[in-house]
Amino acid sequence: MDGAILLATLAFLDMMAVGMLIPLLPRLYTSLDASASDIGLMGSAYGVTNLLGGPLFGHLSDSIGARHSLLVAMIGSAIGYALVSSATSLPMMAAGRMVTGLFKQTLTIGKAALAVMTPPHERAQAMGRIGSAASAGFIVGPLLGGFMFPESDSAVRYMAILTSSVFALNAAIAWLGLRGVADKKKQGKANPKSTAPSNTTSSSSSSSV
Repeated sequence: MDGAILLATLAFLDMMAVGMLIPLLPRLYTSLDASASDIGLMGSAYGVTNLLGGPLFGHLSDSIGARHSLLVAMIGSAIGYALVSSATSLPMMAAGRMVTGLFKQTLTIGKAALAVMTPPHERAQAMGRIGSAASAGFIVGPLLGGFMFPESDSAVRYMAILTSSVFALNAAIAWLGLRGVADKKKQGKANPKSTAPSNTTSSSSSSSV
């Protein structure tokens, strides 16, 4: 499968999994006797860790490559949603949301990987494709979560487990299907250095002519 199409598929599954949990998450909060302020604090905690995770994963992607950092983000997100599914107290729920927020950089890193993989003349189209795929997933996900699962505490936990499983599946797909991304990035960094001598030779030859 083409790398750009694979990344778009991952983006669809990513946002579909997140969207499936959204209609049911308030039920899980109330099952833990969370007040409105508690829910607000957990939402803000998610936002803060998500804000901190952005530059961290940007640096990680530059250091170890997009494929490996994408794998870390997906595994971390899977762990975060697993914590949410098993939370029996508000502190445990908050920890799960904070872990999820920190590692939920999958779309950002996916776009970075896409930029590495695609030539400049195809990049805008590929970016539009991955954005549309993510939006489609976020349309389908809430419908699946809202209509397929009854409003019960156990159903919400099953949905969180399913969401975690989708991220684990995405991690496996990314690892197996995007093997060339890191290599292409290294080649891209190496090419300017490797072409520099030939450019110098070319310019000196031109001046001698």
